[in-house]
Amino acid sequence: MHAVAEPLQSARLALAKLRRDIGTEGATAVMDVYLEVTPPNIAGIAEGITQRDALKLTYEAHKLKGASGTLGLDRIRELATKLEHLGKNNSFDCAAEYCQGIRTEYEAFITAYTSGTLTMTTAAT
Repeated sequence: MHAVAEPLQSARLALAKLRRDIGTEGATAVMDVYLEVTPPNIAGIAEGITQRDALKLTYEAHKLKGASGTLGLDRIRELATKLEHLGKNNSFDCAAEYCQGIRTEYEAFITAYTSGTLTMTTAAT
């Protein structure tokens, strides 16, 4: 459980900062876009790995890295960074493992967000 707690703390802080910077409506819009594009993005990463398409892997991982960083999802960002580097080096070593890690972290994030554990109004502590 500890592995999930730290990324959620970072996400709480990032969401609170987004809310302060662009308002609740803007932060909600950013979250809505992330929730819409991330599942196909993860699927694209998996497809790049399966097809051994380094360009697709690099592209999809790069997109996920940036979006996840904005929301304080540090573990997803770290894994996407590793995948991006693998793609740039035309390597697929551990790629499936990293992709599974992203899925696991994303599912934990979604669970926290949809259950109300992680919200736009959560105070940054």
